[in-house]
Amino acid sequence: FESYLQNVFENKGDDWEEKRFDKICVLQRGFDLPTRLRKEGKHPLVSSNGITDYVDLWKVKSPGVSTGRSGTIGNVHYIEEDYFPLNTSLYIKEFHGNDERCIYYFLQQFDLSKFQSGAGVPTLNRNNVHPVKVYFPISKEEQKQIANKLDALTVECKKLEAIYTQKIADLDEMKKSVLQKAFSGQLNTIN
Repeated sequence: FESYLQNVFENKGDDWEEKRFDKICVLQRGFDLPTRLRKEGKHPLVSSNGITDYVDLWKVKSPGVSTGRSGTIGNVHYIEEDYFPLNTSLYIKEFHGNDERCIYYFLQQFDLSKFQSGAGVPTLNRNNVHPVKVYFPISKEEQKQIANKLDALTVECKKLEAIYTQKIADLDEMKKSVLQKAFSGQLNTIN
């Protein structure tokens, strides 16, 4: 998946244009919400690690894209509900009319971690990212086609992952069974 994703944004088409990052999307620091003020609710609370809780209020209309600003940098999250981005995250404040899913995939392959600073806790400063020149498709229709292809590939990858996870679990069970029989003397040796 990562290889295909990288390939999509490296092999730009004729309908792609070089622009400043902030002319494609604008990153904004999340909001403060101390734990003592949080009340349980239905709106995702998004930190640098993604959705960490659900609270009774929201600050950003869905759909949304968020990434880590402090601590975990470069993990990109797509949020399908109105949500509350915490101050440890950066969210897309302005999509400039671009397809949100395409922006999500674009950010997944864009190496945000190279813009981090800070010795103890890595921090991503949006002002270092915004002036960077990037290529992005002009046509919203092409953006949607890219996002749809990547969505379909994601579904297929998850199916394969589930199959292989089950196969590994089955092999682990078989190994335990064989070992149990071996240690209880129930295995016949072949000469």
